[in-house]
Amino acid sequence: MKFGLLIILSSLLTCTSSIAADACLDINSFDELEVLSSFIEKSNQNIENRGKRAPRCPDISEISETFIVMFEGAGGYDPQQSGGTLSQALMRIVFVPVAKKNKKNFVNYYANRHAQEAADCVIKLKAEAQKTNKNFKVKAVGYSMGGGAAIRFSQKLEKKFIDVDALFTIDPVARSYHSIPSLFGEGNSRNFFRRPANLKNWINHYQITDKKSMLVGIRGYSGVNADRTYVFQENDFPKWAHSEIMIGPEVMKSFKEWLND
Repeated sequence: MKFGLLIILSSLLTCTSSIAADACLDINSFDELEVLSSFIEKSNQNIENRGKRAPRCPDISEISETFIVMFEGAGGYDPQQSGGTLSQALMRIVFVPVAKKNKKNFVNYYANRHAQEAADCVIKLKAEAQKTNKNFKVKAVGYSMGGGAAIRFSQKLEKKFIDVDALFTIDPVARSYHSIPSLFGEGNSRNFFRRPANLKNWINHYQITDKKSMLVGIRGYSGVNADRTYVFQENDFPKWAHSEIMIGPEVMKSFKEWLND
């Protein structure tokens, strides 16, 4: 077991002094964490294929009321890496099961590079739904670069006049955040995160205190054009805030409420 995975497990199961007590993950609150014991074994299965192929687009008969697309960040292809892997693990073993708990939700989990594939899937499903007078909601979730992917996904559907009923972003950054031009503009620019006209509701969580990620620190887009924005301060997550934001129970509480809207 690599050191990075030990960081994940200790962060999930303990409340360290580096995180304020009210921002720690209370594992008793989330029964989805029962799968944590088998995470090590399962996460190593088919790891070489993760992120390379988009998931299968479901048939319209598989969709009940809501189709949810989830986009992971850039560091999630090896669950035993350090850094952003904590958030990738949480997306896979907590956020996805929480969304799937309601049998009326169909969830597809995408790499951040698959915004086009996710949009193509929704376009296909909506075309099939029109033939049978079926209606379903489209929701999107994204963390870090996955947040940027969720915006691109929404913008692509805008061109096809297809609504995105709800968007939930967690410390979103643009695809090219770690390029030099991005540090001075695109990474957190309003232009990249332009809110498309087809987006009905957008909830954004971001932090302003990360000092360690990518050596200089990563700070997500403020979401000034979102319907509701939540910002985490220094006393919440002091140094590795870009990863630690996923630990905050406020995020999970907000996510569960968003699912039920």
